Amino acid sequence: MGVAAGIGQLHHSFRTALVALLLCDPPATPRVTADEYGGLIGLLADAPADSPQPDAIRLDEVARHPWGVATVDAIVRSPSVRQAARLAGVHHSTLQTHLDCITGVMGFDPYDGFGRTRLGTAYLVWRLRHSRVLDMPVPQVDVVVVADGA
Repeated sequence: MGVAAGIGQLHHSFRTALVALLLCDPPATPRVTADEYGGLIGLLADAPADSPQPDAIRLDEVARHPWGVATVDAIVRSPSVRQAARLAGVHHSTLQTHLDCITGVMGFDPYDGFGRTRLGTAYLVWRLRHSRVLDMPVPQVDVVVVADGA
């Protein structure tokens, strides 16, 4: 669902609705409403899809780790390493090790100053660029074998 808008701003509401749809990740996140992201959704909707986003590109390297995406998600949603560890389902020392790796790859500490904002924004852009929501399923073809009776 996009942001509420008057008739003159329906194009903006549509773009934010599309961004919200692309941020879905079923089954974990089956529905996203634009209002959950406040002004960020408008920034994401208005940014060109091919705009340079070096932090989002660096997240590709983090995402190669089996724990990468879940850890980044937990860090973005949590105020502390311990809370992020609980969300990620790992011991806090394990999460700290993962955080150290993320900090090295990203080049900044996600828990320092604008680091959380940078990581959160990069994560949303990364999710948009890797969304599979609009991918069509592979068509299923039933094969019928007819025996030759002759």
